[in-house]
Amino acid sequence: HPRRTGARFGNIPEGSRLAGRLEGVLVAEVERGAPAWRAGLRPGDVITQANRKPVTNLEQLKKMVEGGGALLFNIQRGNGALFLLIR
Repeated sequence: HPRRTGARFGNIPEGSRLAGRLEGVLVAEVERGAPAWRAGLRPGDVITQANRKPVTNLEQLKKMVEGGGALLFNIQRGNGALFLLIR
């Protein structure tokens, strides 16, 4: 949810270099200074898991974020992967 995290998310676009290679939700935008930014989330990151559950599309992620509480994201960034905790 953009107001809660300070980030905007989207499905991986068809034709993207990530399409078909990675399942997850693309981070489209992150507001500087917002909770997501402070946690280290950056545009271009791909969220592959939220709270240890696989995320394959935007609808799934929205349901997980609605619940409130901290979010643990498993992120794919370039050739690496990392975990980020957003409070």
